[in-house]
Amino acid sequence: MAEFDEYRDEIDANEVPPELRDLMGLAHKWGIGDDVARSDFEDTATEEEKEQFRSKLTGRTSQITNWLNSFPEDSIHPGAFSNFTYMLEALSEMNIWPD
Repeated sequence: MAEFDEYRDEIDANEVPPELRDLMGLAHKWGIGDDVARSDFEDTATEEEKEQFRSKLTGRTSQITNWLNSFPEDSIHPGAFSNFTYMLEALSEMNIWPD
């Protein structure tokens, strides 16, 4: 995991709605913005890690999507927006979307 840290952005809890703050660790781990690095990270993840990831987001993806969609398209998005967006992208790329 540490080899991918240069591609991870820290998340400011103040930018995340309280009901999603418990997912900040996952968003930090999986929310890699660089497409190649994210793909490489996904390739190194074990099936157990992927299942835990999928399981923790079961029933939560619409809540995350609703928050992400609450920002006007032309607005400045908080940094955490990217982490959560790329986290959902990782789910999709690995074909483990839970809902």
